[in-house]
Amino acid sequence: MNKFNTHRFADVLLWETIINKRKLAIWALIFFGLIAIPQILGLLIDRSNDTVDKTGVIAILLFSAYLFMGTANIFTNIKSKQERINEFMLPATNQEKFVARYLQTVIAMSLAAVIGFFAGDLLQYLLTLAIGQGQQSWATGAIIDFGRGFHHTLWDNCNGLLYFSTLVFCVISLHAFFLFLGSIFHKWPVNMAILTWIAFSSIMLFFIGATSDILSRTNLSGYVIYIYDFWFNLVIDLLNVAFITFCFWFAYRKYTRLQVINNRWFNK
Repeated sequence: MNKFNTHRFADVLLWETIINKRKLAIWALIFFGLIAIPQILGLLIDRSNDTVDKTGVIAILLFSAYLFMGTANIFTNIKSKQERINEFMLPATNQEKFVARYLQTVIAMSLAAVIGFFAGDLLQYLLTLAIGQGQQSWATGAIIDFGRGFHHTLWDNCNGLLYFSTLVFCVISLHAFFLFLGSIFHKWPVNMAILTWIAFSSIMLFFIGATSDILSRTNLSGYVIYIYDFWFNLVIDLLNVAFITFCFWFAYRKYTRLQVINNRWFNK
């Protein structure tokens, strides 16, 4: 049973969806309420009220934060001894079960958020159309406008495809980093991952600042150091690819070596 089998994988993915249906429903309701409830309450106070331009942006920021940090939850459904026994007894390979858990944590939760968001957007639009006195609008439109403005600003600041690709790899690296942290911390994985990320970011900022200061002092001493953008970004991209590969490999290795009884804080 070493070969990846699509039928077994589909069964495992269905199993993951069934046992996580409550979590999926709650996540969908969060985005539904985020869009619908403020607009409904606003209409009760002022029938010309329009909140979707603000709640739409909040929704996309929350969604983006989950895409970055949600992978820290990949081991949360197998925290207890019984949950791990149930997981190990599934008739599938470790690879199939790991991919199914990743898709459940990232893709299925994202789809639940999108469904809840569109349902809330439709409800608020229909209610605004029925009882509102102002011009009804879509939260989806507010997100599209926000995305266009963010894209143009980002593209202009990144100065073309080379810098943009580096930024994309950095974003994926952040996603992979939280996957790595989630595979390490057994207790409170999201909280511990965020604290670790803050500490790591602080160290990196200090290192970058110190390096920049050294380079500035070097230039003032009469030495000129040239850093070519193409080669610099190429090195950064390669480092990101290596880091992403390591994080996914490490998480998979941790999953395959997970035991019924584990350390209280760390996944052995």
